[in-house]
Amino acid sequence: CRKHFHPCDIILSDTFIDKCGIKHELPRKHPGLKKTAYPSLFPELPSYLSSQQPQSRKDPEIRVAEIVSKHDNRTAEWLSADVIQDFPTLQCEITAKLKDLLDKNWRMHTVTEDIFTCLVLYTMNVKANSAPSISVSVNVLPDMSVQVYVENKQVSGKYLDWILINSKLERWSQLENLLIHYKDTDPATSPNIKSISDLLEEAYSNLEIVRELILSSEDTNTHIHEKQLTFILEQVQLVNKDKYRRRYSSCTLCFSYMVFLKSPACYRFIRKSLLLCLPHPSTLKNLTSPYSLSNDDGSISTYMKFKECRLSELEKIVAVQMDEIHIKSAVTYSGGRLLGRAENSMQSATTVQAFLISSVFGSYREVVELSPMYRMTSEDLGTKLLQIINSVQKCGFTVLAVLADNNSVNRKVYNNLLKNNSTYIENPGIAGKKIFLLYDSVHLLKCLWRNWLNQKDAEQTLSYPATTELLLNKTSISNCTNSSQVASASFSHLKKLYQNERLSIVKLAPTLTSKALCPSSIERQKVSLALAIFSEYNIAALRFLGSQETADFIEVIWRWWHIMNVKSKFAGRNSRNNFANPLTSINSELFLYLKNFIVWLTEWGKLPNSNGKLTRETYSALLHSVTVMIELAEYSFSTLNIEFILFGKLQTDNLEARFGEYRQLSGSNYLVSVKQILEAEKKLKIYSLLCLTSSVYGHFSIRNFAEAMSHEGDECDSVFEDGIQSDVDKVFFHIDPNDCELLCVEGTEESLVYIAGYVSSKISRKTQCISCKALLQMEKTLTVDVQPEIATDYIQLLDRGGLKYPSKLITLLTFVSYAAMQRLISPELEAKFLACKQHKKLLIHIVTCSIVKHCVDEFSGMCANGCPKASIISKALSPLSNVLLNNYRKMHNDKTVSSSNKRKLAKFSH
Repeated sequence: CRKHFHPCDIILSDTFIDKCGIKHELPRKHPGLKKTAYPSLFPELPSYLSSQQPQSRKDPEIRVAEIVSKHDNRTAEWLSADVIQDFPTLQCEITAKLKDLLDKNWRMHTVTEDIFTCLVLYTMNVKANSAPSISVSVNVLPDMSVQVYVENKQVSGKYLDWILINSKLERWSQLENLLIHYKDTDPATSPNIKSISDLLEEAYSNLEIVRELILSSEDTNTHIHEKQLTFILEQVQLVNKDKYRRRYSSCTLCFSYMVFLKSPACYRFIRKSLLLCLPHPSTLKNLTSPYSLSNDDGSISTYMKFKECRLSELEKIVAVQMDEIHIKSAVTYSGGRLLGRAENSMQSATTVQAFLISSVFGSYREVVELSPMYRMTSEDLGTKLLQIINSVQKCGFTVLAVLADNNSVNRKVYNNLLKNNSTYIENPGIAGKKIFLLYDSVHLLKCLWRNWLNQKDAEQTLSYPATTELLLNKTSISNCTNSSQVASASFSHLKKLYQNERLSIVKLAPTLTSKALCPSSIERQKVSLALAIFSEYNIAALRFLGSQETADFIEVIWRWWHIMNVKSKFAGRNSRNNFANPLTSINSELFLYLKNFIVWLTEWGKLPNSNGKLTRETYSALLHSVTVMIELAEYSFSTLNIEFILFGKLQTDNLEARFGEYRQLSGSNYLVSVKQILEAEKKLKIYSLLCLTSSVYGHFSIRNFAEAMSHEGDECDSVFEDGIQSDVDKVFFHIDPNDCELLCVEGTEESLVYIAGYVSSKISRKTQCISCKALLQMEKTLTVDVQPEIATDYIQLLDRGGLKYPSKLITLLTFVSYAAMQRLISPELEAKFLACKQHKKLLIHIVTCSIVKHCVDEFSGMCANGCPKASIISKALSPLSNVLLNNYRKMHNDKTVSSSNKRKLAKFSH
C-alpha cells in the first residue's frame, strides 16, 4: 500500500534522452518502488514502529570538492604560519616554534658585534677525556642566509640545496628539518663535509702554487720539473671533469698522438689501464680531418703559408731535396679517388718521387710533393722540379739549392738545366738570385766506398795523385810542381788488418767488420759500413803498421766527409776535431782545404791510367759537388750576411728518414702503397703542427691552425670547384637511358640488379620516410622497361628470406651508372679519366646530367610525403659509385699482376 512507503521510495516517472541529447520525463501510469524500498510508515500503529525518512546523500563529486577545499584551506593556513617574515621575527618566535628541539638537542646564542647580529644554534660534544667542543653549528645571518659548520669546517652550500634555496632561510619547517638532519651527525663519517671534487680542486690549487714557485725560482735546476708538474696539473683537472667534457692541451695531444702513431695497440692499452686521462683514438683521428689524401696545390700552399709566417727570414731560405721511394705497384680506392696510378703513364706507379724542403740555416723541413711515377724520365723530373721551386717560392720561401743523389736521371736533369758548365741556375721566381745544383755528400761517400770495392786487381788498388801529403799539411797544391807522381791505396791492406785482429779482444781498428770489407748488394747501401772504412782508427792503425799511402787516401776522404757532414755549431769543439767546425769565412783553413781538394781531384782526373780510378759518374759528381759547395759558401757569405754555414744541412738524410717513417707507420713493410704513404704523411703533418715552435711567435696550438683553415675555406672551396670543373672539361658525355644496347651487356644484368638491391637496402636503413622506402624497394617480382624479361634467378639463389628487390628507379639508375663507368674506362677516355682528381664526383656528375637530360619524368618530382626524388638519387649515387670504382680498382690490379706473371714465365721459359 502506498501509505506505508516514504515518497522518496516511490517512482512516479521515467526519464530518458533522445538522439538529439534532449532529456524527457514521462509520468508512469502505474507507480513503482525502488529496489531498496521497504515499508516504514504505520500510521495506525504506535509511532515507534515507524522510521524516519533517510537523508539524501550528496553527489560524490560535490563531496570530493568540499574535502579538497577543506584541505587546501588548512594547507594555506599552515604555509602562511610557516613563513618567517624577517630576522627579528625569527629571534622573537624561535623559542616557541622550536621548543622541543631547543630543549633536547640544540642550544641557542645570539652574537652581536657592533651592528652585526647573528643567531647561532649549536650542539655540544662532551666526552670524558677531553674538553667539551661544538659539534655542529647553524648560523643564521641578518639577511637570512645560513652557514653550517661541522667540527669547525664549513659545509659547502651545494650540500644544503636539498632544503634551502640559495642557502636562504624562508620557513620554520626548513630550519626544523635542518636541525633534525644535523643533530646526530658524526663528523668522522659525514660525507658532506668535503667532496672528492673539493679535494681535487684543493690539490690542483696547491700544485699550481708549487708550479708558480718553480717558475719564479732563480734556480735553473728546478725548471726541469715544470713540464712534469704541468702534465700532472692537467691530469688532476681532467679527473675532476666528465669524460665527455674534457678538453686537452696541445702538449697532451702531441704526446698522445705520438704514442698513437708509434703503436695504436700500446696507446689503447694505456687508456684501458686507466692510469692516465688521454683522448680517445677517434679524437686523435679527427685531427687529420683538415687534410685530404690528395696533393692539391690549394691544401699544400695553405699548410705551408701557415708555417712560413712563423719562421724567421733566414729559416725561409731552403734547399729542395728530391729522391724516390720504391712502392708496391697497385691501385687503391679511397676518399672518392683512385690512388696509385702514375702521373706520367697509364700504368700503376712503381715509385713515388718525393720533394722535401729543408732550411739551410735552421731546423725546418717539410715534404711538399709526393708524385707517383712509372719509369720516370729526366724530362718528367725536370718539369716537376721547376714546378716545385715556383710553388715553394710562392708560399714565401727562397730556394737556395737543389739536392739529389747521383743516379742517371738526376744527372740528366742537372745537365739539361746547367748551361756552359755552370754550377747554378737563375732563380725563375726571384730575379738576381741563384739556385745551386749539387749531389748528396752521403751518397757520394757510399760511391767512393763502392768504387774502391769494385777494383778488379788482386789488391783492389786505387791510384791517386801523390800530392795528398801536401793537402794534409795545409799547403796549396797549386804551388806544387811534382803533381804527376802517383800513389796507391790498397783495399787489401784493410783486409789484412782485419784478419790479423779478427780473433783479438783488443784491436787497433775496432770499426772494421766483415760486412764493411765484403758487403752484400743490400749492405752496400748502408752509410755506417762506409764510415767503418773511412775511420780515423783505420788511419792510425795503417800508419802504425807502415801503410802510409792507404792511410793518406783514407784521411783525405775522412777530412772531406767531416767538413761536408757538419750539422752542429759546436760539434767540432766538443769532439776536438777542427774539420767538424762550421765554415765561418772564405779565408778559413776548411775553405782552403776544399780548394786544394778540388785541385787534387782535377789532377786525379788527368792521370793517364784508366785502371785504379773512380768511375766517370762518381768522379764528375764529386768534383761538381765540392765546386758547388765552395761557390755556395762564397755566395752565402757575400749576399746573405750569415755568421757560419753548416754543410751537413745540404744532405738528403731528412728525406731518407721520412721514407723510414712511412714504412714504420705502414706496418714496418718495405714496399708500401701510395695510399699508405699519403696517410702516413697526413699523420706526420699533424704531429709537426702539434710540435710547432716558432722563433718569432713561440709555441703554437692546433686550434690556431683550425682557425686558419676556416679563414681559407672560401678559397679552398673555389679551388676544389675549379678542380671538378677541369675534370668535367676533360671528359664529359651523356648516357641515354632509353638505349637498351648501351645499358645492357650480356651477362651483367643479374649482377647489376644485385648491386641495385644492395644500394637500395643500404639507403633504406637510413631513410625514415615510408614513401621514400617504397621508391627504393619493392616486394613483388622485378620488371624493368629496359629489358622486360630481366632475370632475377641470381638474386633468388642468394636469397635466404631477407633480400628485397630494388625498385625500377634504382635499377635504372644502376644501369645508367654502369654504362657511364664503361664509357669512362674505354680506350679513348681511360687515360683522361685516370688523370682526373675527383673520380667519384666526376662519375656522379655525368650520371646526374644524363638523368636530367633524358629522364626528367622518372627522376623528378616528390614522393607521397613531399620528399624530393633528387635527394634519393644523390644518396644512391654515392654507394653505387663506390662499388663501381672499387671493382675497377680490382680489375686494374689483376691486369698488372697477370702481366707481371707473363713476364716472369717468359723469363724462365728462356
